[in-house]
Amino acid sequence: MTRNRPMAAADRLAVERIHAQGIEDREATGFRVVGRRERIAKSGAGPHAGRWRDTILIERRSRTVGVDPEDAP
Repeated sequence: MTRNRPMAAADRLAVERIHAQGIEDREATGFRVVGRRERIAKSGAGPHAGRWRDTILIERRSRTVGVDPEDAP
């Protein structure tokens, strides 16, 4: 599955926004950061083992659903 497939499906289903959260150093193409939770996730393995990590709250807004026609791209 490609990364854009879920976003295309959301547009087809008239979903205006997709919200998600993830570890601060992960990339989320097409999303914007809307918030941060500090020290929420404690890593159990890997280079960050034993460290508390921040999580970011991200959002992707549709460019077609819920947009005024005059504001559409």
